[in-house]
Amino acid sequence: MKIILNKKIGDEAFQFEAEGKDTFDTLVDIAQLSTMPDYCPLCESKFVQLEMNKGKSETGEFTFVYVRCKKCNAKAQIGQYKSGGIFWKKFEAYIPKEQ
Repeated sequence: MKIILNKKIGDEAFQFEAEGKDTFDTLVDIAQLSTMPDYCPLCESKFVQLEMNKGKSETGEFTFVYVRCKKCNAKAQIGQYKSGGIFWKKFEAYIPKEQ
């Protein structure tokens, strides 16, 4: 089964596809993507965008996926369950590092 999700995030439109043998697992994948935030609850701005960056540590490389508010720079990062699947964390306010 193949499911397509059309989702608008800020002023960009995305099309996500999930495909699998098991209908339930495919629906779960799409449901998790459909909960992606499309506005910033901290400043109530709809000027958000989907972004990513990569990082390294002693244990390996990591990819961070998040929605960032263009107005207040707050971020909502994606999390991953150890058992599989994703979830969206709450928006966190941007606090600049002191120089």
